[in-house]
Amino acid sequence: SLVLGQADGIQIVSLGDGGAATVGFEKPIKNGPGFDFAVFENGFIDEFLELAFVEVSSDSINFFRFKATSNTQTDLQMGPFDYNADATLMNNLAGKYRAMYGTPFDLEEMIGIQGLNVDSVMYIKVIDVVGSINPLHASYDQNNHIINEHYPTPFPQGGFDLDAIGVIHQQVNGIDESDANLLILYPNPVHEKLYFNGLPNNTQVNIYNHLGQLQLSTLYQNNEGIEVNNLAQGLYFYTIISKKYNSNGKFVKE
Repeated sequence: SLVLGQADGIQIVSLGDGGAATVGFEKPIKNGPGFDFAVFENGFIDEFLELAFVEVSSDSINFFRFKATSNTQTDLQMGPFDYNADATLMNNLAGKYRAMYGTPFDLEEMIGIQGLNVDSVMYIKVIDVVGSINPLHASYDQNNHIINEHYPTPFPQGGFDLDAIGVIHQQVNGIDESDANLLILYPNPVHEKLYFNGLPNNTQVNIYNHLGQLQLSTLYQNNEGIEVNNLAQGLYFYTIISKKYNSNGKFVKE
């Protein structure tokens, strides 16, 4: 809960070496003009930067990493309290800017990746960069170049400190505005079968429980609906992934 809401530079989650945190969104992030979201760390000066890889997903299962670059020297290990980082030598690494500024990311770079809908990003995963220059423990950028960062960090506050994720472009209603009145889920609450009025056949529908765990993934067929008898009673969330629809919502299983 410390990473939810506005960045403040104080309430953070320290990931530790190689640790990760996944943040889900009620409404999908979409690819708009320029940057689409920003990841905030709590570095207190420009020269002290703790870094992380960033991955995005439309379904909480398949995550895709932004191609990161680090041209920082790898001859001398950066110590845990050294103040000699240079943001101009990095790209697509969260934490390259100090607290309250955030590192921006552009989903335009992810267009064409199979399994990712850049107009319906529901999850962002932030993964701490292990800063060792020892090849046995190192993290590597897209060019197989070692990322030299603070190391070792044998204390509870070590690693990337995730403060918040700020969304710039987001689907207002969770669905393309032109189709907002076409898609209707029924019945809700549901007992046996779930239907979507206006949803084309062979559209992928994913259903998750309240913990964000995938419970069902299927291609929708209007005449058959979606069989939900095997789901336990409770609240569920769905995402629809297609070229026409970028939708998510919730329903209750009786």
